[in-house]
Amino acid sequence: MPFGNTHNAFKMNYTAEQEYPDLSKHNNYMAKVLTPEIYESLRDKQTPSGFTLDDVIQTGVDNPGHPFIMTVGCVAGDEETYDVFKDLLDPVIEARHGGYKPTDKHKTDLNPENLQGGDDLDPNYVLSSRVRTGRSIRGLCLPPHCSRGERRAVENLAIESLGALDGDLKGKYYPLNKMTDQEQEQLIEDHFLFDKPVSPLLTCAGMARDWPDARGIWHNDNKTFLVWVNEEDHLRVISMQKGGNMRDVFTRFCTGLTKIESLFKDKGHEFMWNEHLGYVLTCPSNLGTGLRAGVHVKLPNMSKNEEFGEVLKRLRLQKRGTGGVDTAAVGGVFDISNADRLGFSEVELVQMVVDGVKLLVEMEKRLEKGQCIKDLIPDQK
Repeated sequence: MPFGNTHNAFKMNYTAEQEYPDLSKHNNYMAKVLTPEIYESLRDKQTPSGFTLDDVIQTGVDNPGHPFIMTVGCVAGDEETYDVFKDLLDPVIEARHGGYKPTDKHKTDLNPENLQGGDDLDPNYVLSSRVRTGRSIRGLCLPPHCSRGERRAVENLAIESLGALDGDLKGKYYPLNKMTDQEQEQLIEDHFLFDKPVSPLLTCAGMARDWPDARGIWHNDNKTFLVWVNEEDHLRVISMQKGGNMRDVFTRFCTGLTKIESLFKDKGHEFMWNEHLGYVLTCPSNLGTGLRAGVHVKLPNMSKNEEFGEVLKRLRLQKRGTGGVDTAAVGGVFDISNADRLGFSEVELVQMVVDGVKLLVEMEKRLEKGQCIKDLIPDQK
């Protein structure tokens, strides 16, 4: 990815029509929003760090669509991207986030005391629980556009800040480029390790440059709190444990995240956030909370029921295989999580998962006994 962006001036030698991408076979939010008129009005603009319209849309141009999930088709290179290119990104955000308008304001609630229940999901069905989000450091470019020096600055800030955590959050940082074979094997066994991006959605967005320079994984000694550094976002923060106690997981998540933000502020750095978009992240799909609360849950009978998809939709939940977004379920075990990120608070999203999974398990138990579940079908949330 270029940083001087003199190439953007050279593009002005050609008309907008000559430069406009062929989106005739595309099925992503960017392709549905972008028009020749929008392209012409934005193509000569760039953010203060030099991120251009073509940088924003490149991943969506290179990747026409996704077989299971409607992809966004664009990324941000810095915090200012969402303002400079708002004529494209506002409609993309509105379409992706269920009608979230440019005038709407986002809610943030990281007080776990506001969560109702969550400590009683049946561990015979709910195998593990996790909550994750991302955070971006204000004043630094995001992974699609950052320089090597910026990426290393993110890593150094993360090492210093995370190193100050104590108590049950005390842990260690493992840089990917200095990891021993033994450490690598252990992190793979723990399902902690993130590898070089192979998805063209990420590589075409420029996120695999200089791999594995300044990338790493930090986790606490109990292996229940984890931070990825310089993967898709500056930071990915994850709280997790086996079983169905989502309350414990969310409490640790809120406590750890609040402490990390405080430690960064002590060093003169704050996270990207505003009233409209909430926490600002690389992909427009993760704006707002950036939060995905999920469980691995056994639903062999419910998943075969014709109402499964409709029930998930009404509960505002989504399903994946336990290996990630492109994988199928194995043995009837699904990764069930919230579908929304923006427009709801963190507590509200975790509450949707807690209540929804509880209902899905109740349905599964009914179906095991050959009983009807029609009376349990929920209204649309």
